[in-house]
Amino acid sequence: PIPVWAIVLLVLLVLLVLVAAAGVSFYFWLRWKLAQQVEVKAGVKSVQLSCRTTENLDGDVRVEWRDGWNRKVHVYQNGSDQPDEQSQFYRTRTKMDGNLLKNKNLSLTLKRPTYGDGGIYSCRVYNRDGHVLMKKDIRLKVKGQ
Repeated sequence: PIPVWAIVLLVLLVLLVLVAAAGVSFYFWLRWKLAQQVEVKAGVKSVQLSCRTTENLDGDVRVEWRDGWNRKVHVYQNGSDQPDEQSQFYRTRTKMDGNLLKNKNLSLTLKRPTYGDGGIYSCRVYNRDGHVLMKKDIRLKVKGQ
């Protein structure tokens, strides 16, 4: 026979896994619901994912755009874009304002969006120590033509 303590431990472990799964699901659902939504038709020339700041950013910041799969969509650091850090999927299809720190406009232009580009995108600004100064999520919905 299986000892009672083992059954209780197994039940508690299963409950813990279920609570953790519910928590993770709730986190992603909430992130999805709270994100600003941008809707565009597939095949348009480009779409802009808006991200602005009111903070004065010095030249020693890093701006990263990532998709829902945590791929680097675009990276800006040390006063210029860093295409070598970009995911191959997005290379040559993204652009940011040239004076983004001065204009406080961290928006991303995604060229030729396809249905596969839909999902959550996050704009993150890091200081020189790697701490997040700002984060904004945007949900891109790409509709068929």
